[in-house]
Amino acid sequence: MILEVRNVARRFGGVWAVRDVSFSVAEGEIVGIIGPNGAGKTTLINLITGHVRPTGGKVLVDGRDVTGRRPWAIAHNRVARTFQIVKPFRGLTVRENVGIGAMHGNNRDRTVHEALATADRLLELVGIAHRAKAAPAELSVADARRLELAKALATRPKLLFIDEVMAGLRPAETDGAVALIHRLRDAGITIVAIEHVMKAIRSISDRVIVLHQGSILVSGTPDEVLADRRVIEVYLGHRFAQRRA
Repeated sequence: MILEVRNVARRFGGVWAVRDVSFSVAEGEIVGIIGPNGAGKTTLINLITGHVRPTGGKVLVDGRDVTGRRPWAIAHNRVARTFQIVKPFRGLTVRENVGIGAMHGNNRDRTVHEALATADRLLELVGIAHRAKAAPAELSVADARRLELAKALATRPKLLFIDEVMAGLRPAETDGAVALIHRLRDAGITIVAIEHVMKAIRSISDRVIVLHQGSILVSGTPDEVLADRRVIEVYLGHRFAQRRA
């Protein structure tokens, strides 16, 4: 298993944001994580990637215990993530932002020329090569999320966490993003995706985990999960079930 999460928990004061969560991800798998707002999805990713220290439990990447390690140390194990709230380097161009990512990690580019060449390739891949010279503040919300993805890919991850990268995309753009995620998996990247776009979750995921109030409510194939009565009641709603019927 490339990722093992064992009984991970995080308490903020008297509130459990994540409680006793356990799951594993096989190399080459795409796992979707869904759930209502406040279910603990982003907190869980923060715990795995070192941005928040767990109250309890363990996180293993490739069998190595990375629990509570700093984000940059975990990233050096070829783990990358995007952020729901985008965090570009404001004083640099879009191209330079991605180039910075290419110069980070154990497999980094060694020169600025190499890093910018990597940036050009990745900006083309995610569909914003025409915005390479723009400032991040000039990007639309959807393009800013594409920049986040390109920055993460620049670090050459083998395990990638994506947090709502399809938010704000039009249907045709969502189809393109789904195809891109499949290409990334085919290139050898294991993906864990937080997403609210159900069409996308069904299209990309080998397996779906549903969080509710900080714990795993159910997990299984997309069809199994989206048909589960508990998931419909706490997250999808009966209108979703009626549309599917």
